[in-house]
Amino acid sequence: MEQCRQALVVQPPIGAVAGIGDGTKAKCLTPTGCTRYRTPLIHRTPGMAVTYPRKILNSVSPRQMMAEVVKQRSLQVLFLNSYRFNEQRSCQELTVLIEALNGKPRELVRELSHHVQDEARHAAWLTDLLVEMGEEIANLRSGSYIDQLNRLIDFGGEAMDEDTLIAALAVINATEKRGCQAFSAHIAALRQAPASDENIRIRETLEKILPEEAAHVRWGSRWLGYLASQSTEHRQRVNAAKRKYAMIEHAAFEA
Repeated sequence: MEQCRQALVVQPPIGAVAGIGDGTKAKCLTPTGCTRYRTPLIHRTPGMAVTYPRKILNSVSPRQMMAEVVKQRSLQVLFLNSYRFNEQRSCQELTVLIEALNGKPRELVRELSHHVQDEARHAAWLTDLLVEMGEEIANLRSGSYIDQLNRLIDFGGEAMDEDTLIAALAVINATEKRGCQAFSAHIAALRQAPASDENIRIRETLEKILPEEAAHVRWGSRWLGYLASQSTEHRQRVNAAKRKYAMIEHAAFEA
């Protein structure tokens, strides 16, 4: 049962930002040269390295867990459906952020719109995969990881000022990293599993999704790096938000 519970929480939606309000205070914060989504023109600033969640002492690593998951078809289906559900939910969460930004900064809103498009495409690929496998595509039966995360995060209906924007981007970045970790571990396990037609199809689908999810992580890190580069105070605020929401995300994942 514990494996089944983890199957329902391992892949979070990307935009876990529900409840940030509908304010209009966002400043025009556009990284210089960042005119197209996924174009890595912003150089990472010092101290803004991309880090991923790591194995906790005495716990099972994602790769160890996935090595067992791929041995049980029913369990692997649970994971695939949780991916599908959360990719779909992320479209809703990102839309909340876009509407809260109310058009400013323009480049961020533009890039988030492309982000929604990516997540919708991922959800469609996973839906097609499950349907072709003859499986159900119902909502998750128990609470998902993102529900717990949203309970722990409370922006209190704040207007979208600079601090709230930093917090929202830090949350997105933390959840994107968790998603990349899950997909990477699942792909690695499938490469070691028997090469059945079904396993190959699952692996190929996840291999299409992972590079775009990794691009989302780099995108979020660039925006946070840009905001941090504005001043020493900005860097302190960004680093504090990254630490805070990384801990909250981990607490939600472990709950």
